[in-house]
Amino acid sequence: MTMFYDIHTTCKNVAEARKIGKNLVEQKIAICVNIIEKVNSIYWWGGKIVDEDESLLSLKTKKEKVNQAIKLITKMHSYKLPGISVYKIDKTTPGIEKWINETLK
Repeated sequence: MTMFYDIHTTCKNVAEARKIGKNLVEQKIAICVNIIEKVNSIYWWGGKIVDEDESLLSLKTKKEKVNQAIKLITKMHSYKLPGISVYKIDKTTPGIEKWINETLK
């Protein structure tokens, strides 16, 4: 089985998430992108607690494409330090595995 990954990052808004997501799919770095339009994030930044709404971008890709995805997200992102998390997918259905392998060559 080929290794697949799910990558998450938050964006300042849905427009930014869509712009990044569309580029990831068009360049065949990601097989698909899911966007949750509104999530509330609470975090430390600049010595204070920030509480704001963001959009969550989640994408699925192959192991060989993870670094490309991180590079593109970082390049296109408006944040100085985008929070990018990468999760290994241990198992998926044979149909999804075939779809990813055939599409992301």
